[in-house]
Amino acid sequence: MRAALATKGTPARTFPYRVNAKDLKRSYELRLAAQFGDRKAKERLHAYNKRQKEKRVEAGRTEWRVDGHSFNRYKMMNYIVARTANGELLSEICADGAMPSVMEVYKWFENHPDFEREFRMAEMARGHMLGDEVERIARNTDRENVSADKLKTEILGKAAARLNARFQDKQVVQQQDEYSHMTRDQINERITRMLEANPDLVAALPEGMRASLGMKEPLDAPALPTHGHAGTDNADAVDVEPIDPEDHPEE
Repeated sequence: MRAALATKGTPARTFPYRVNAKDLKRSYELRLAAQFGDRKAKERLHAYNKRQKEKRVEAGRTEWRVDGHSFNRYKMMNYIVARTANGELLSEICADGAMPSVMEVYKWFENHPDFEREFRMAEMARGHMLGDEVERIARNTDRENVSADKLKTEILGKAAARLNARFQDKQVVQQQDEYSHMTRDQINERITRMLEANPDLVAALPEGMRASLGMKEPLDAPALPTHGHAGTDNADAVDVEPIDPEDHPEE
């Protein structure tokens, strides 16, 4: 497989180099500034185009030697996709010193979105292989190995479900937004019923929302009576100002 992929024509058309969204936005800004005759903006635009050209050239010139075969980036991407689809882990593929690192492969996703799409599909294929392995282990287990095989099936089953949605234990149900098909009156009626079932939530609503729902403002809680001296209720007590002896001399 390695020899076939190494001698195969460069799959640049399969995984073409594309400018990422951040750089593309930057190029629009530079072009717009250069149109108004800004000399510095023209210089920055020229430098930007030069860097982008260098990146494209680098994608085709960089080479890796694997088992005596030469791979540029485009061939390497095709090689990684093929090995991943055969059930190999990306960390194991990149463990070889002659291979690019995992981080470098992830950086390629930014400028080669087609490669990222093919890689995700290859991971789905690997997940399908793991799911088949789970079924094989379950069929061939015996009483002596049932505990060990159960642990294997649980671990492999989780990995298969993570890579391929077909092997998920729980079906992912997409809930439609029912409120998008309701009128405003229907939504208000639904909210009103919810508040009637949970009266404590009324106080948390903004005043404008309570008014739009036709609800009355919540009444303030009555003040609790305060007690002064023991056995004396101050609720009916009247505040009396102290008498100044100078203003009221003794007769």
